[in-house]
Amino acid sequence: MHHGIYGYMTQSFSSTIPRDKIYAILGRSGEAKQAIPIDYTGEKDDSQIFTEAAAYILSSNTGLAMLQFTQMNANTLYKPSWVPDFATQSLPSRDLIDCNYGADGGYLAWERLTPDKVFKDSQLHGYRSGSDIRGDNSMFGKVTRVTYGSDAEVSEDMKVLSLDGLIFDKIEFVDPAPDFNGSLVPGLEWIERLEFGSSARVSLVRLRKAATRRQLVVASRDRDPYIDEPGGSDEAFGRTLIADRIPHSNKLYPPFSSHIENFKSYLSKPLSEFLQAPVNIQTYPYSIFAMKAFQRRAFMITDKGYMGLAPSHAQVGDLVCIFRKGDVPFILRPIGEGYHELVGGCFVHGIMDESFAQRAEVEEVKGFHIK
Repeated sequence: MHHGIYGYMTQSFSSTIPRDKIYAILGRSGEAKQAIPIDYTGEKDDSQIFTEAAAYILSSNTGLAMLQFTQMNANTLYKPSWVPDFATQSLPSRDLIDCNYGADGGYLAWERLTPDKVFKDSQLHGYRSGSDIRGDNSMFGKVTRVTYGSDAEVSEDMKVLSLDGLIFDKIEFVDPAPDFNGSLVPGLEWIERLEFGSSARVSLVRLRKAATRRQLVVASRDRDPYIDEPGGSDEAFGRTLIADRIPHSNKLYPPFSSHIENFKSYLSKPLSEFLQAPVNIQTYPYSIFAMKAFQRRAFMITDKGYMGLAPSHAQVGDLVCIFRKGDVPFILRPIGEGYHELVGGCFVHGIMDESFAQRAEVEEVKGFHIK
């Protein structure tokens, strides 16, 4: 587990001194202690400590998971936008991080797109495992190890983060995240509390209304990128609402088509019937995970017609981008003079499986400068 994930873990802790959350992470590494000395003198404010920590984590080249924790920055004073506000205890859902997406296309895509930034170690001998190994198929023998990183660069003044990436599309429609009023309870015991009129039942009603509203918007669109996929846009919609993952045996997997069909039946019931009916155990896992995926996330549709889940403060006109070594797409907001703000990580159904980046051309790669 790298520092970006530790940052998520400590962000939820209580602390009278916010920078202690950073020191708790970096204390696990001697190198980190040297990079960011512990400082209680008051010469640096917490936002400076957070920025230094974010820059250090990104320089480790382990990936861009930390950038998914920035999506709560919309109403905070901590800048730049690529720096998480470790002071807050209000966290974005971690579900996208746990889902093992591969939106960036993997090293094969970036070896072609940015060959000068993919590294090869040849003449290695012995057994190697993993997708970053090439060579003969024998267990022992010469192989070539191919590695790549985000190559994130932070300016000397710690204000600008530079990354290579691709623009996928622009947001055309946004539906705000529903307010579940804190009534989400994730365990299976929650089902026992679904009496009529309970706060849990209210959450299910709000989920249903949000899903129905979004379904009507999708049905009204002319562009349908899912027309040739099994199940078409109906199944794509059902998968989008849960970020195409559902829990099973403490892990997350793509849902079966039966999950989608059960939920479509659930949506089709008249509201009066839904309110009086007992909870459908077949739609329960889907409903729970949909509420988790909806937490502080808006529903979006891009210019090309792709559906997705975005940070709650995403806006029409924001860009959906893919960065090298980013497991998920990210949303950027142009702010002029060639700079962007980072809105946060997102889910876009249809491009989470490496396909877009693997089809991209070299001339489509852009350098993004994020303030």
